[in-house]
Amino acid sequence: MKISGAAVRRAFDKIIIFIIVLIVLLPISPLNMPFVRRDSGVFLYSGWRILNGEVPYRDTWDNKPPVIFYLNAAGLAISGGSRWGVWLIEFVFLSCAALIGFKLLKQIFGRLPALLSSYLWALTLIGIISGGNYATEYTLPMQFACLWLAYESEKKEAYSWRGYWIGVLCGLAFFTKQNTIGIGIAIILHILITRLKPASWKKALVDVSFILLGGLTTLVAIVSMLAVQDVIRQFWEAVFVYNFIYSSTSILSHVKSIVTGMFYLSTLTLHALIGWGASILGLKSKKLHLRQALDPGAASFLSISLIDLPIEVIMASISGFSFRHYYMSLLPVYAVFAGFGFWLLCARLSLPPISRKMKRMLTICIAVIFFIPVVGASIALVKDTHYISDRGIAYNDVISYIKLHTSEDDSVLVWGAETGINYSTQRRSPSRFVYQYPLYQAGYADQKIVEEFLGDIVRNKPRLIIDTKNPDTPIFDFGIASPKIEADLQFLQSNYQIEEELGAWTVYEYAGN
Repeated sequence: MKISGAAVRRAFDKIIIFIIVLIVLLPISPLNMPFVRRDSGVFLYSGWRILNGEVPYRDTWDNKPPVIFYLNAAGLAISGGSRWGVWLIEFVFLSCAALIGFKLLKQIFGRLPALLSSYLWALTLIGIISGGNYATEYTLPMQFACLWLAYESEKKEAYSWRGYWIGVLCGLAFFTKQNTIGIGIAIILHILITRLKPASWKKALVDVSFILLGGLTTLVAIVSMLAVQDVIRQFWEAVFVYNFIYSSTSILSHVKSIVTGMFYLSTLTLHALIGWGASILGLKSKKLHLRQALDPGAASFLSISLIDLPIEVIMASISGFSFRHYYMSLLPVYAVFAGFGFWLLCARLSLPPISRKMKRMLTICIAVIFFIPVVGASIALVKDTHYISDRGIAYNDVISYIKLHTSEDDSVLVWGAETGINYSTQRRSPSRFVYQYPLYQAGYADQKIVEEFLGDIVRNKPRLIIDTKNPDTPIFDFGIASPKIEADLQFLQSNYQIEEELGAWTVYEYAGN
Protein backbone atom coordinates (compact mmCIF):
# COMPACT_ATOMS: atom_id res chain seq x y z
CA MET A 1 0.00 0.00 0.00
CA LYS A 2 1.41 3.36 -1.01
CA ILE A 3 1.64 5.98 1.72
CA SER A 4 0.73 9.48 0.62
CA GLY A 5 3.06 12.43 1.09
CA ALA A 6 0.47 14.16 3.28
CA ALA A 7 0.38 11.17 5.65
CA VAL A 8 4.19 11.19 5.88
CA ARG A 9 4.16 14.91 6.69
CA ARG A 10 1.50 14.41 9.38
CA ALA A 11 3.53 11.60 10.97
CA PHE A 12 6.70 13.70 10.74
CA ASP A 13 4.94 16.65 12.40
CA LYS A 14 3.80 14.48 15.31
CA ILE A 15 7.31 13.07 15.74
CA ILE A 16 8.72 16.60 15.79
CA ILE A 17 6.17 17.62 18.44
CA PHE A 18 7.02 14.64 20.66
CA ILE A 19 10.76 15.34 20.29
CA ILE A 20 10.19 18.96 21.32
CA VAL A 21 8.24 17.83 24.39
CA LEU A 22 11.02 15.40 25.32
CA ILE A 23 13.59 18.18 24.96
CA VAL A 24 11.55 20.23 27.43
CA LEU A 25 10.83 17.50 29.98
CA LEU A 26 13.82 15.12 29.98
CA PRO A 27 16.14 17.57 31.80
CA ILE A 28 13.65 17.86 34.69
CA SER A 29 12.90 14.14 34.87
CA PRO A 30 13.93 12.10 37.96
CA LEU A 31 16.76 10.74 35.83
CA ASN A 32 18.43 14.14 35.72
CA MET A 33 16.86 16.10 38.57
CA PRO A 34 16.70 14.03 41.78
CA PHE A 35 15.30 16.82 43.97
CA VAL A 36 12.16 18.88 43.53
CA ARG A 37 11.41 22.53 44.07
CA ARG A 38 9.18 23.85 46.81
CA ASP A 39 5.79 23.93 45.06
CA SER A 40 6.32 20.54 43.45
CA GLY A 41 7.35 19.17 46.84
CA VAL A 42 4.02 20.22 48.35
CA PHE A 43 2.05 18.71 45.46
CA LEU A 44 3.96 15.42 45.65
CA TYR A 45 3.57 15.26 49.41
CA SER A 46 -0.18 15.98 49.12
CA GLY A 47 -0.55 13.30 46.44
CA TRP A 48 1.29 10.80 48.63
CA ARG A 49 -0.94 11.59 51.61
CA ILE A 50 -4.10 11.32 49.47
CA LEU A 51 -3.03 7.77 48.62
CA ASN A 52 -2.76 7.19 52.36
CA GLY A 53 -6.33 8.30 53.01
CA GLU A 54 -5.77 11.93 53.90
CA VAL A 55 -7.68 14.90 52.47
CA PRO A 56 -6.29 18.17 51.11
CA TYR A 57 -6.95 21.27 53.24
CA ARG A 58 -8.03 19.18 56.24
CA ASP A 59 -4.77 17.20 56.51
CA THR A 60 -2.45 19.18 54.21
CA TRP A 61 -2.65 22.97 53.92
CA ASP A 62 -1.92 24.63 50.58
CA ASN A 63 -3.34 27.62 48.75
CA LYS A 64 -3.79 25.85 45.39
CA PRO A 65 -7.13 24.44 44.16
CA PRO A 66 -7.54 20.65 44.42
CA VAL A 67 -6.92 19.37 40.86
CA ILE A 68 -3.11 19.58 41.13
CA PHE A 69 -3.07 17.37 44.24
CA TYR A 70 -5.13 14.63 42.62
CA LEU A 71 -3.03 14.72 39.44
CA ASN A 72 0.02 14.08 41.61
CA ALA A 73 -1.81 11.33 43.48
CA ALA A 74 -2.69 9.68 40.14
CA GLY A 75 0.91 9.93 38.96
CA LEU A 76 2.27 8.40 42.15
CA ALA A 77 -0.38 5.66 42.02
CA ILE A 78 0.55 4.49 38.52
CA SER A 79 4.25 4.32 39.37
CA GLY A 80 4.16 2.88 42.86
CA GLY A 81 5.05 6.18 44.54
CA SER A 82 7.82 7.15 42.12
CA ARG A 83 8.06 10.63 40.57
CA TRP A 84 8.18 8.96 37.16
CA GLY A 85 4.39 8.60 37.17
CA VAL A 86 3.96 12.33 37.74
CA TRP A 87 6.53 13.03 35.04
CA LEU A 88 4.57 10.77 32.67
CA ILE A 89 1.39 12.78 33.33
CA GLU A 90 3.38 15.95 32.63
CA PHE A 91 4.51 14.42 29.35
CA VAL A 92 0.96 13.49 28.34
CA PHE A 93 -0.44 16.91 29.24
CA LEU A 94 2.33 18.84 27.51
CA SER A 95 2.13 16.58 24.43
CA CYS A 96 -1.62 17.22 24.21
CA ALA A 97 -1.04 20.97 24.54
CA ALA A 98 1.63 20.93 21.82
CA LEU A 99 -0.42 18.77 19.43
CA ILE A 100 -3.63 20.77 19.91
CA GLY A 101 -1.74 24.03 19.53
CA PHE A 102 0.08 22.85 16.42
CA LYS A 103 -3.07 21.54 14.72
CA LEU A 104 -4.94 24.75 15.54
CA LEU A 105 -2.21 27.01 14.18
CA LYS A 106 -1.68 24.76 11.15
CA GLN A 107 -5.36 24.94 10.29
CA ILE A 108 -5.35 28.75 10.49
CA PHE A 109 -1.88 29.80 9.35
CA GLY A 110 -0.37 26.76 7.64
CA ARG A 111 2.23 24.13 8.46
CA LEU A 112 5.45 26.17 8.59
CA PRO A 113 4.14 29.00 10.81
CA ALA A 114 2.60 26.38 13.10
CA LEU A 115 5.90 24.48 13.40
CA LEU A 116 7.90 27.66 14.03
CA SER A 117 5.46 28.93 16.65
CA SER A 118 5.28 25.54 18.41
CA TYR A 119 9.07 25.32 18.47
CA LEU A 120 9.36 28.83 19.87
CA TRP A 121 6.81 28.55 22.69
CA ALA A 122 8.19 25.16 23.72
CA LEU A 123 11.73 26.56 23.84
CA THR A 124 10.44 29.43 25.93
CA LEU A 125 8.79 26.95 28.29
CA ILE A 126 12.18 25.41 29.03
CA GLY A 127 13.31 28.66 30.61
CA ILE A 128 10.27 29.09 32.87
CA ILE A 129 9.28 25.53 33.78
CA SER A 130 11.60 25.76 36.84
CA GLY A 131 11.73 22.07 37.68
CA GLY A 132 8.24 21.27 36.49
CA ASN A 133 5.07 19.92 38.12
CA TYR A 134 3.48 23.35 38.50
CA ALA A 135 -0.27 23.90 38.40
CA THR A 136 -0.06 26.30 35.43
CA GLU A 137 1.75 23.65 33.39
CA TYR A 138 -1.27 21.32 33.58
CA THR A 139 -3.67 24.00 32.35
CA LEU A 140 -1.86 24.40 29.00
CA PRO A 141 -3.83 21.67 27.13
CA MET A 142 -7.07 23.08 28.58
CA GLN A 143 -6.20 26.57 27.32
CA PHE A 144 -5.20 25.37 23.85
CA ALA A 145 -8.35 23.22 23.67
CA CYS A 146 -10.50 26.25 24.56
CA LEU A 147 -8.83 28.22 21.78
CA TRP A 148 -9.48 25.44 19.27
CA LEU A 149 -13.12 25.11 20.35
CA ALA A 150 -13.53 28.87 20.05
CA TYR A 151 -12.07 28.81 16.54
CA GLU A 152 -14.38 25.98 15.43
CA SER A 153 -17.36 27.73 17.01
CA GLU A 154 -16.61 31.01 15.27
CA LYS A 155 -16.14 29.18 11.97
CA LYS A 156 -19.54 27.51 12.33
CA GLU A 157 -21.07 30.64 13.91
CA ALA A 158 -22.47 28.61 16.81
CA TYR A 159 -21.05 27.49 20.14
CA SER A 160 -23.63 24.93 21.40
CA TRP A 161 -21.85 21.82 22.71
CA ARG A 162 -18.44 23.36 21.97
CA GLY A 163 -19.33 26.27 24.24
CA TYR A 164 -20.33 23.79 26.95
CA TRP A 165 -16.91 22.11 26.77
CA ILE A 166 -15.19 25.49 26.82
CA GLY A 167 -16.98 26.08 30.13
CA VAL A 168 -16.04 22.65 31.48
CA LEU A 169 -12.38 23.15 30.56
CA CYS A 170 -12.30 26.68 31.99
CA GLY A 171 -13.78 25.29 35.19
CA LEU A 172 -11.09 22.61 35.37
CA ALA A 173 -8.42 25.22 34.69
CA PHE A 174 -9.85 27.41 37.47
CA PHE A 175 -9.70 24.55 39.96
CA THR A 176 -6.13 23.87 38.88
CA LYS A 177 -4.91 27.50 39.01
CA GLN A 178 -7.48 30.26 39.46
CA ASN A 179 -5.90 32.84 37.15
CA THR A 180 -5.82 30.63 34.03
CA ILE A 181 -9.38 31.34 32.84
CA GLY A 182 -8.50 34.38 30.73
CA ILE A 183 -9.49 32.60 27.50
CA GLY A 184 -12.98 31.88 28.81
CA ILE A 185 -13.41 35.51 29.85
CA ALA A 186 -12.16 36.69 26.44
CA ILE A 187 -14.59 34.40 24.58
CA ILE A 188 -17.57 35.65 26.59
CA LEU A 189 -16.53 39.28 26.11
CA HIS A 190 -16.14 38.70 22.37
CA ILE A 191 -19.61 37.19 22.12
CA LEU A 192 -21.18 40.04 24.10
CA ILE A 193 -19.34 42.74 22.13
CA THR A 194 -19.96 41.35 18.64
CA ARG A 195 -23.35 39.67 18.95
CA LEU A 196 -25.31 41.45 21.61
CA LYS A 197 -27.30 43.43 19.06
CA PRO A 198 -31.08 43.68 18.58
CA ALA A 199 -30.95 41.12 15.77
CA SER A 200 -28.72 38.58 17.51
CA TRP A 201 -28.95 39.11 21.27
CA LYS A 202 -30.88 35.88 21.83
CA LYS A 203 -28.19 33.85 20.05
CA ALA A 204 -25.47 35.64 22.04
CA LEU A 205 -27.17 34.82 25.33
CA VAL A 206 -27.61 31.18 24.26
CA ASP A 207 -23.89 30.91 23.39
CA VAL A 208 -22.85 32.48 26.70
CA SER A 209 -25.32 30.24 28.56
CA PHE A 210 -23.69 27.11 27.13
CA ILE A 211 -20.28 28.29 28.35
CA LEU A 212 -21.59 29.19 31.81
CA LEU A 213 -23.44 25.87 32.05
CA GLY A 214 -20.19 24.01 31.34
CA GLY A 215 -18.38 26.02 34.00
CA LEU A 216 -21.22 25.38 36.45
CA THR A 217 -20.98 21.63 35.78
CA THR A 218 -17.33 21.58 36.85
CA LEU A 219 -18.06 23.85 39.81
CA VAL A 220 -20.86 21.62 41.12
CA ALA A 221 -18.79 18.44 40.64
CA ILE A 222 -15.73 19.71 42.53
CA VAL A 223 -17.63 21.55 45.27
CA SER A 224 -19.71 18.39 45.81
CA MET A 225 -16.51 16.39 46.24
CA LEU A 226 -15.22 18.93 48.76
CA ALA A 227 -18.58 18.86 50.58
CA VAL A 228 -18.48 15.07 50.84
CA GLN A 229 -15.00 15.40 52.37
CA ASP A 230 -16.30 18.17 54.68
CA VAL A 231 -13.49 20.59 53.79
CA ILE A 232 -15.33 23.45 52.09
CA ARG A 233 -14.48 25.91 54.89
CA GLN A 234 -10.79 24.95 54.93
CA PHE A 235 -10.74 25.05 51.12
CA TRP A 236 -12.25 28.55 51.04
CA GLU A 237 -9.87 29.90 53.68
CA ALA A 238 -6.75 28.47 52.01
CA VAL A 239 -7.55 28.94 48.32
CA PHE A 240 -9.45 32.22 48.38
CA VAL A 241 -9.02 34.12 51.66
CA TYR A 242 -5.27 33.51 51.79
CA ASN A 243 -4.76 34.28 48.10
CA PHE A 244 -6.72 37.53 48.32
CA ILE A 245 -4.40 38.64 51.12
CA TYR A 246 -1.30 37.25 49.40
CA SER A 247 -2.13 39.21 46.24
CA SER A 248 -2.83 42.50 48.00
CA THR A 249 0.27 44.31 46.77
CA SER A 250 0.95 47.72 45.27
CA ILE A 251 0.23 48.73 41.67
CA LEU A 252 3.98 49.10 41.20
CA SER A 253 4.47 45.42 42.11
CA HIS A 254 1.93 44.37 39.49
CA VAL A 255 3.60 46.53 36.84
CA LYS A 256 7.00 45.11 37.79
CA SER A 257 5.55 41.60 37.52
CA ILE A 258 4.22 42.32 34.01
CA VAL A 259 7.55 43.72 32.82
CA THR A 260 9.50 40.85 34.39
CA GLY A 261 7.22 38.28 32.75
CA MET A 262 7.74 39.83 29.34
CA PHE A 263 11.47 39.65 29.94
CA TYR A 264 11.30 35.99 30.95
CA LEU A 265 9.39 35.16 27.75
CA SER A 266 11.89 37.30 25.80
CA THR A 267 11.76 36.40 22.11
CA LEU A 268 8.25 34.94 22.28
CA THR A 269 7.02 38.21 23.82
CA LEU A 270 8.54 40.15 20.92
CA HIS A 271 6.92 37.89 18.30
CA ALA A 272 3.58 37.93 20.12
CA LEU A 273 3.46 41.70 20.47
CA ILE A 274 4.41 42.16 16.82
CA GLY A 275 1.68 39.71 15.79
CA TRP A 276 -0.80 41.32 18.18
CA GLY A 277 -0.16 44.79 16.75
CA ALA A 278 -0.22 43.53 13.17
CA SER A 279 -3.54 41.76 13.74
CA ILE A 280 -5.09 44.95 15.12
CA LEU A 281 -4.01 46.85 12.03
CA GLY A 282 -5.02 44.02 9.71
CA LEU A 283 -8.50 43.56 11.16
CA LYS A 284 -9.20 47.31 11.15
CA SER A 285 -7.78 48.09 7.72
CA LYS A 286 -9.84 47.00 4.72
CA LYS A 287 -6.89 47.72 2.41
CA LEU A 288 -4.82 44.87 3.87
CA HIS A 289 -7.55 42.31 3.03
CA LEU A 290 -6.69 40.27 6.12
CA ARG A 291 -10.20 38.91 6.56
CA GLN A 292 -10.22 37.69 2.97
CA ALA A 293 -6.81 36.03 3.30
CA LEU A 294 -7.83 33.92 6.31
CA ASP A 295 -10.43 31.16 6.35
CA PRO A 296 -13.90 31.76 7.82
CA GLY A 297 -13.72 32.02 11.58
CA ALA A 298 -10.03 32.91 11.73
CA ALA A 299 -10.64 36.67 11.83
CA SER A 300 -13.13 36.28 14.67
CA PHE A 301 -10.71 33.93 16.40
CA LEU A 302 -7.99 36.61 16.16
CA SER A 303 -10.44 39.08 17.70
CA ILE A 304 -10.87 36.72 20.68
CA SER A 305 -7.10 36.40 20.98
CA LEU A 306 -6.72 40.19 20.83
CA ILE A 307 -8.99 40.46 23.87
CA ASP A 308 -7.32 37.52 25.59
CA LEU A 309 -3.70 38.71 25.48
CA PRO A 310 -4.04 41.71 27.84
CA ILE A 311 -6.32 39.68 30.10
CA GLU A 312 -3.70 36.91 30.36
CA VAL A 313 -0.94 39.44 31.09
CA ILE A 314 -2.98 40.97 33.92
CA MET A 315 -4.00 37.57 35.31
CA ALA A 316 -0.43 36.24 35.27
CA SER A 317 0.77 39.23 37.28
CA ILE A 318 -2.20 39.38 39.63
CA SER A 319 -0.18 38.30 42.68
CA GLY A 320 2.42 41.01 42.16
CA PHE A 321 5.19 38.41 42.31
CA SER A 322 7.45 37.39 39.44
CA PHE A 323 8.08 33.65 39.70
CA ARG A 324 8.96 32.23 36.29
CA HIS A 325 6.29 29.55 36.21
CA TYR A 326 3.52 32.15 36.68
CA TYR A 327 3.91 33.14 33.03
CA MET A 328 3.17 29.72 31.51
CA SER A 329 -0.46 30.82 31.14
CA LEU A 330 0.65 33.35 28.51
CA LEU A 331 2.09 30.71 26.18
CA PRO A 332 -1.10 29.69 24.29
CA VAL A 333 -2.15 33.20 23.27
CA TYR A 334 1.47 34.18 22.64
CA ALA A 335 1.77 31.14 20.36
CA VAL A 336 -1.27 32.32 18.38
CA PHE A 337 0.24 35.72 17.65
CA ALA A 338 3.69 34.29 17.02
CA GLY A 339 2.06 31.97 14.46
CA PHE A 340 0.28 34.94 12.92
CA GLY A 341 3.58 36.83 12.71
CA PHE A 342 5.28 33.88 11.01
CA TRP A 343 2.33 33.63 8.61
CA LEU A 344 2.77 37.26 7.64
CA LEU A 345 6.52 36.72 7.22
CA CYS A 346 6.02 33.65 5.02
CA ALA A 347 3.53 35.59 2.90
CA ARG A 348 6.06 38.41 2.51
CA LEU A 349 8.87 36.02 1.56
CA SER A 350 6.72 34.51 -1.18
CA LEU A 351 6.27 37.85 -2.93
CA PRO A 352 8.41 38.35 -6.10
CA PRO A 353 9.85 41.82 -5.28
CA ILE A 354 11.96 40.59 -2.33
CA SER A 355 15.61 39.96 -3.23
CA ARG A 356 17.68 36.91 -2.38
CA LYS A 357 19.92 39.07 -0.24
CA MET A 358 16.91 40.20 1.78
CA LYS A 359 15.77 36.59 2.15
CA ARG A 360 19.20 35.60 3.47
CA MET A 361 19.17 38.50 5.93
CA LEU A 362 15.71 37.54 7.17
CA THR A 363 16.81 33.92 7.54
CA ILE A 364 19.85 34.97 9.61
CA CYS A 365 17.66 37.20 11.78
CA ILE A 366 15.24 34.35 12.41
CA ALA A 367 18.13 32.03 13.32
CA VAL A 368 19.52 34.60 15.78
CA ILE A 369 16.10 35.19 17.29
CA PHE A 370 15.63 31.47 17.84
CA PHE A 371 19.11 31.12 19.33
CA ILE A 372 18.43 33.62 22.14
CA PRO A 373 15.87 31.50 24.04
CA VAL A 374 18.10 28.43 23.64
CA VAL A 375 20.84 30.20 25.63
CA GLY A 376 18.39 31.37 28.29
CA ALA A 377 16.83 27.93 28.49
CA SER A 378 20.24 26.27 28.90
CA ILE A 379 21.11 28.55 31.82
CA ALA A 380 17.75 27.88 33.48
CA LEU A 381 18.15 24.12 33.06
CA VAL A 382 21.58 24.14 34.69
CA LYS A 383 20.01 25.81 37.72
CA ASP A 384 17.08 23.38 37.77
CA THR A 385 18.94 20.13 37.29
CA HIS A 386 21.53 21.00 39.93
CA TYR A 387 18.93 22.35 42.31
CA ILE A 388 20.21 22.88 45.82
CA SER A 389 18.26 24.70 48.49
CA ASP A 390 18.87 28.43 48.61
CA ARG A 391 19.66 27.95 52.32
CA GLY A 392 23.00 26.38 51.46
CA ILE A 393 22.06 22.74 52.07
CA ALA A 394 22.37 19.76 49.75
CA TYR A 395 19.07 17.91 49.88
CA ASN A 396 20.71 14.49 49.80
CA ASP A 397 22.52 15.21 53.10
CA VAL A 398 19.25 16.05 54.86
CA ILE A 399 17.37 13.14 53.30
CA SER A 400 20.10 10.66 54.26
CA TYR A 401 20.19 11.97 57.82
CA ILE A 402 16.41 11.70 58.27
CA LYS A 403 16.26 8.16 56.87
CA LEU A 404 19.13 7.09 59.11
CA HIS A 405 17.77 8.57 62.34
CA THR A 406 14.01 7.98 61.99
CA SER A 407 11.65 5.16 61.11
CA GLU A 408 8.76 5.28 58.65
CA ASP A 409 6.32 5.65 61.56
CA ASP A 410 8.04 8.80 62.82
CA SER A 411 6.86 12.23 61.79
CA VAL A 412 9.30 14.98 60.86
CA LEU A 413 8.65 18.71 60.91
CA VAL A 414 10.63 20.74 58.38
CA TRP A 415 10.28 24.30 59.67
CA GLY A 416 10.27 26.54 56.65
CA ALA A 417 9.07 25.71 53.15
CA GLU A 418 10.78 22.47 52.12
CA THR A 419 7.94 19.92 52.06
CA GLY A 420 9.79 18.02 49.34
CA ILE A 421 11.97 16.67 52.16
CA ASN A 422 8.92 14.99 53.71
CA TYR A 423 7.97 13.44 50.36
CA SER A 424 11.51 12.30 49.54
CA THR A 425 11.94 10.65 52.95
CA GLN A 426 8.32 9.40 53.12
CA ARG A 427 7.97 10.95 56.56
CA ARG A 428 4.65 12.64 57.27
CA SER A 429 4.36 16.06 58.80
CA PRO A 430 2.91 16.31 62.34
CA SER A 431 0.63 19.17 61.24
CA ARG A 432 -1.48 20.07 58.21
CA PHE A 433 0.71 23.18 57.96
CA VAL A 434 3.43 21.23 56.17
CA TYR A 435 5.11 24.55 55.44
CA GLN A 436 4.67 27.57 57.64
CA TYR A 437 4.21 30.59 55.36
CA PRO A 438 0.50 30.98 56.25
CA LEU A 439 1.42 31.20 59.94
CA TYR A 440 3.49 34.30 59.23
CA GLN A 441 1.26 35.98 56.60
CA ALA A 442 0.06 39.34 57.89
CA GLY A 443 -3.72 39.57 57.67
CA TYR A 444 -4.14 35.79 57.57
CA ALA A 445 -2.22 34.39 60.54
CA ASP A 446 -4.04 34.64 63.85
CA GLN A 447 -3.98 33.12 67.30
CA LYS A 448 -6.27 30.25 66.26
CA ILE A 449 -4.11 28.75 63.52
CA VAL A 450 -0.84 29.25 65.43
CA GLU A 451 -2.36 27.42 68.40
CA GLU A 452 -3.57 24.68 66.04
CA PHE A 453 -0.09 24.27 64.56
CA LEU A 454 1.74 24.19 67.90
CA GLY A 455 -0.93 21.94 69.41
CA ASP A 456 -0.39 19.44 66.56
CA ILE A 457 3.35 19.36 67.28
CA VAL A 458 2.90 18.93 71.03
CA ARG A 459 0.34 16.17 70.50
CA ASN A 460 2.16 14.26 67.71
CA LYS A 461 5.72 14.87 68.96
CA PRO A 462 7.70 14.63 65.70
CA ARG A 463 10.97 12.76 66.04
CA LEU A 464 12.89 15.61 64.40
CA ILE A 465 12.32 19.31 63.89
CA ILE A 466 14.58 20.74 61.20
CA ASP A 467 15.04 24.50 61.17
CA THR A 468 15.82 25.58 57.61
CA LYS A 469 16.66 29.12 58.81
CA ASN A 470 14.16 30.57 56.38
CA PRO A 471 14.01 34.29 57.28
CA ASP A 472 10.29 34.34 56.43
CA THR A 473 9.53 31.61 59.00
CA PRO A 474 11.69 32.23 62.12
CA ILE A 475 11.46 29.21 64.39
CA PHE A 476 9.50 29.63 67.66
CA ASP A 477 8.67 33.26 66.78
CA PHE A 478 5.24 34.03 65.28
CA GLY A 479 4.73 37.56 66.54
CA ILE A 480 1.46 36.33 68.10
CA ALA A 481 1.11 35.57 71.80
CA SER A 482 -1.38 33.78 74.03
CA PRO A 483 -1.05 31.63 77.18
CA LYS A 484 -1.45 28.43 75.09
CA ILE A 485 1.12 29.56 72.53
CA GLU A 486 3.62 30.38 75.27
CA ALA A 487 3.01 27.02 77.01
CA ASP A 488 3.43 25.05 73.77
CA LEU A 489 6.60 26.93 72.83
CA GLN A 490 7.97 26.23 76.30
CA PHE A 491 7.20 22.53 75.79
CA LEU A 492 9.08 22.47 72.47
CA GLN A 493 12.10 24.31 73.83
CA SER A 494 12.24 22.00 76.84
CA ASN A 495 11.77 18.72 74.99
CA TYR A 496 13.76 19.28 71.80
CA GLN A 497 17.51 19.63 71.82
CA ILE A 498 19.98 20.44 69.07
CA GLU A 499 21.34 17.19 67.71
CA GLU A 500 23.12 18.15 64.48
CA GLU A 501 24.11 21.07 62.28
CA LEU A 502 23.67 20.21 58.60
CA GLY A 503 25.34 23.12 56.89
CA ALA A 504 23.09 26.12 57.57
CA TRP A 505 20.24 23.99 58.91
CA THR A 506 19.75 22.90 62.52
CA VAL A 507 18.31 19.52 63.51
CA TYR A 508 16.37 19.29 66.78
CA GLU A 509 15.55 15.83 68.17
CA TYR A 510 12.81 14.95 70.62
CA ALA A 511 14.36 14.19 74.00
CA GLY A 512 11.21 13.78 76.10
CA ASN A 513 9.56 10.62 77.33
